[in-house]
Amino acid sequence: MPGSFQAVYNASKAFINSFSFALREEVKDTGVTVTCLMPGPTDTEFFDRAELEDKRLGQMKKDDPAMVAELATRQCWRATAMW
Repeated sequence: MPGSFQAVYNASKAFINSFSFALREEVKDTGVTVTCLMPGPTDTEFFDRAELEDKRLGQMKKDDPAMVAELATRQCWRATAMW
C-alpha cells in the first residue's frame, strides 16, 4: 500500500509481493512453495532503528514477533496441506 514518507519501504514491500507471485509461478511444477509474509506492525527494533517511535505508527499497538511467526507457520502448513 502506498504511504507518505515511506516510499522506499512501501515500494520494497510491493516488489517482494510481486516477486513472490512470479517466483511461485516459475517453480510451481517443482514441489517448491513460495510464501510471502507481510505482517502488520510487529514489536521489533524496526521502529527504533527507523526513528519512528515518536510517530503514530511507532506508538501504536504491535503484534508479538513470536505470535506472528507461529501464525505464519500455521498458514504455510495449511496452504501446503491443501495442495
